[in-house]
Amino acid sequence: MSGPLASPSQVSDASSTPAEGSRWASLQSRLAAVRYPGALALVAFMAVGALARAPFWHRPVGFDGGQYLYVGQVILDGGTPYTDAANNKGPALFLTFALIRLVAGTSTVAVRLIALLFVALAALALAAYIGKYLGRGPGVLAGVLLVVMTAAPEVNARYLYAENFALAPMIGAMWLASRGGRPSTAGAGAMAAVAALMHPAFALVVPFLVIEVWSTAGRGHRVTQLASALAGALAIAVPILLWIAVSGAFGEMVDQVGGQIGESVRGSEAAVERPAFLDFPLDALTAVAIVGALAAVRDPRTRALGILIVVWIAIVFIRVKVPDYTFPQHFYPAAPAIAAGIALIARWRSKVAASVAALAVLVALGLSLHPIVDEVLTGDVQGALIYPDYAEVADFIRSHTEPDETIYAGYPEVYWLTDKMAPTRYFDREEIRTDPELEAERNRALLRDPPRAIVLDAYQDSYLAPLTTQYQYEVAFGNPVGPVLVRQGGR
Repeated sequence: MSGPLASPSQVSDASSTPAEGSRWASLQSRLAAVRYPGALALVAFMAVGALARAPFWHRPVGFDGGQYLYVGQVILDGGTPYTDAANNKGPALFLTFALIRLVAGTSTVAVRLIALLFVALAALALAAYIGKYLGRGPGVLAGVLLVVMTAAPEVNARYLYAENFALAPMIGAMWLASRGGRPSTAGAGAMAAVAALMHPAFALVVPFLVIEVWSTAGRGHRVTQLASALAGALAIAVPILLWIAVSGAFGEMVDQVGGQIGESVRGSEAAVERPAFLDFPLDALTAVAIVGALAAVRDPRTRALGILIVVWIAIVFIRVKVPDYTFPQHFYPAAPAIAAGIALIARWRSKVAASVAALAVLVALGLSLHPIVDEVLTGDVQGALIYPDYAEVADFIRSHTEPDETIYAGYPEVYWLTDKMAPTRYFDREEIRTDPELEAERNRALLRDPPRAIVLDAYQDSYLAPLTTQYQYEVAFGNPVGPVLVRQGGR
């Protein structure tokens, strides 16, 4: 038997009755007989995910999403992350957003569709991984849970974050590693490199990947399989890092991404939400998953998977909670393990297990869709006051500036919608909020090359007074987003 677990036919539960076992076997047989299961599952996951994300389709992509789209546009214009656009995420994320920007243009719905595709691919990989060991039924359940849980407002699903996109290569790495063979193992290493180069936190997959490769490979092939995984990782990492180095941005990348890693270790003043230590998103579903995983540990045939799930959830929890660096989306990497833990309950093949699994799906769906209910019943559009609709502002700026003129906006999404650049690599305050030297560099760049338009936000930033003193700006457009100042006179 290859891999850490038994095959689906070997995994059973003596507590199930003959009738329940027969119905379960019938369901497994029907699922096994489906033609093109991967394509069908991907479409199904997209459909379920689209429903779960119904409250957010036309909402702004958010602060972080706007940043990544801006850096993606910088790449398309021939620039380089970090030196031409400062940000603390990995270069693979920006390359991904360059492709998204190329395909989606300035359509919010198109960007969200692509984000959903990434989550659906993650669900497909999770379904395949769980299905390899427990059968297609639990695999499909895990995939459905993943696409629904990651749509919950509890994990800040109304906006786009790096976590939305790094999930797919992370889970894909585990699935490929479980398949065995050099091509799959090399692919697993490549996927792990993509995940880590999108968001450093997703490097957590590496030790699990090594264990998976080691346990799947035969006794005489473990070293060569691990070498294949390393070769796959280097095939992705070396070209990307070489591009950054040749462009002269390697040192800046180390500083900016390293700063993000440092904050995640020691904590950050930017983490404004500081709930109690045991207060975290999806806590009820997490508890159910841990129960399922611990029960699986008692069975030698599912012990390895149960241990993996508990350890995975614990690592994510410790990484987020111990340094008190808590934003809801930081729990995103735990979602696959939570879904897998609940799927383990389904293998019990009893009415109780089926009820628990169905209830978990309904709870997750309820968490995702409750903003619609709130909006219908109370008229409260969640997030509207934090991230208003920028389309009106973008239309005004485009009609009052020349195509090659720069702007400076407190909301990065405005750059994307206007197809405009900032005259400084610090196009938003995120990268300079705790560094006076970087703030001074930003201010000098704005004074040297004043933007044609400025979109103000709620913060009275230090650049504004000297800029409006040296150059003539007038309030040209008032709106819920923030006043738009337009510089008067020539270029």
